[in-house]
Amino acid sequence: MKKGIASLFIILICITMSACGKEDKKKDITKLETSKQQSTVYEQEQTTDETEVNIENGKDEKSQVDLYVNVIQTYLLEGKTDFSVAFIHLNDDDIKEMVIILGDTQMDGGYLYTIKDGEAIQISAQNQEYFGQYGGFSYLKKGNIFITENESVTDSQISHSILYYSMENGEAICKDATESVTVFDNDTSTCYVNEKQVESTEYDSIAEKYGLTAMSTVKYSEGIHVADNHMEEIYEAYKNEK
Repeated sequence: MKKGIASLFIILICITMSACGKEDKKKDITKLETSKQQSTVYEQEQTTDETEVNIENGKDEKSQVDLYVNVIQTYLLEGKTDFSVAFIHLNDDDIKEMVIILGDTQMDGGYLYTIKDGEAIQISAQNQEYFGQYGGFSYLKKGNIFITENESVTDSQISHSILYYSMENGEAICKDATESVTVFDNDTSTCYVNEKQVESTEYDSIAEKYGLTAMSTVKYSEGIHVADNHMEEIYEAYKNEK
């Protein structure tokens, strides 16, 4: 009889230990699943946060080019069917700028656009909407400097001026203006910086300061010529700009 009671007692202990073991495993599995769920939620939140930050900072390339395409389509709706588009890195950020050039005459420069606060905006100066001439837009890559050159010729002299701009808070700010006037009769040149007469060395130093000789030029003839069926080329050009 005592033997039977002892055996029954041992069996009860085994059953209890087995049940405890299963319960512990169940708790461990539950903890593991909870941990995985929390990790998944965290990763989703991180991804969402990063996406929101990227869009906020203008890093969402698709949204950027879509904004520019809207500008291009506005040009088309206004009846402008012969113009050229190029994308550049004007300054050292993650947003590419767009340049639109309407032709290649002396009066044709580049209309500059950038992305600000989730919108495509035009960068213009107080008295100037386009920059450059003869179908060209010249700028210092990632240097935030772009220029307008103008040449005026009369029977007695030739005048050559350069205005140096930077893009600041959605506007083109003229940093310096230089002019060289050469009289044909005596072949002498007079130099000006911000309308003040200066020596030629000071005139030349402005060009060196802004890296004039290192500037790149976007040309009307080399950009994407836009029509309704060229939008795929616009997306491709935006993607491949370096």
